[in-house]
Amino acid sequence: MNKITKLSTVALALMLCVGCSANKDNQKTKTEQPKQEKSIAKQKQEREAEKAMIAKGAIDLTKYKAKPIEDYGQKIDVGDGKKMNIYTMGQGKIPLVVFPGQAEISPRYAYKNLLDRLGKKYKIYTVEPLGYGLSDMTDKPRTIENITKEIHTALEKVGVKNFYLMAHSLGGIYGLNYAKTYSNDVKGFIGMDTSTPNMEGDGTTGESSASTLKWAESIPEVDKKTNEQYLSIGAKKSGNKTERDEDRRVSDNLHKMEKVKFPKGMPAKYFLANESAEDIKMRKKIFPKLKSWEQQHIDLSEDPKDVSVETLDASHLIYHTQYKHMAKAIDEWIQSHEK
Repeated sequence: MNKITKLSTVALALMLCVGCSANKDNQKTKTEQPKQEKSIAKQKQEREAEKAMIAKGAIDLTKYKAKPIEDYGQKIDVGDGKKMNIYTMGQGKIPLVVFPGQAEISPRYAYKNLLDRLGKKYKIYTVEPLGYGLSDMTDKPRTIENITKEIHTALEKVGVKNFYLMAHSLGGIYGLNYAKTYSNDVKGFIGMDTSTPNMEGDGTTGESSASTLKWAESIPEVDKKTNEQYLSIGAKKSGNKTERDEDRRVSDNLHKMEKVKFPKGMPAKYFLANESAEDIKMRKKIFPKLKSWEQQHIDLSEDPKDVSVETLDASHLIYHTQYKHMAKAIDEWIQSHEK
């Protein structure tokens, strides 16, 4: 997910502490604020968010002159006549399935640098959930149960089983639910600065405003056409009704996973961003019981011995700058479990 909004699920949301309250008394105080005061606070928060986006070189999708979008992938009926796009690539026999971060404009393009390298040895299936990329939109509630079932339906129809599952950001929560629900299909999990059920501490993540949903970053170190296609899809799909419904349900979907863990014996490899680790430290000042970013991920597995964690010098969009290291490390990790 290349949007610089709460949709990064960790970075900007934690820096601004969107929707946070340290305890019930604080929540009560917040509720009792006059509407005008709340409005002023929200406007100030949005201005700060926009400043951060501009500082990072973000692009306003509402002003982007979109180019014609070239079709890619396989459109799979996942129920109610809605079709999910699955982009398949790669030369290997070992399957690797990719779940994107929340509201990723186009997973097919977003992870291009990383997947191009992995595609030399693996068969890769990049999932574009409903509302994402070239997939259809839907009015069906974006609960974690519905999202997981739809993805499973698509992958089953494509015929992919016994795969390694890789996810970014909130896609990690969907991946956790998928691995627990369909454990016979998943051989191992790879997390790219993935969300955790307890990352909000005792607070909640607020809904993104329309003014912040419109921003996106270009993909570094790719050709001009890739970025043109990527941003053109963003200009067409960003902030759609399906995306907004999912956005409203983030906290609820996170909390549903609080007691869910990867089964014992299922290996997990995490690449965490130091930027996100620092953001968690900031949130810990508000929620003292909050565990470190690394420990939160270790705790996602029934057996800590199944977990390997690397914290890299990167932003939440860790695959933008660390794709060479990650591709090599992922290959080595998968091969170690194939022996």
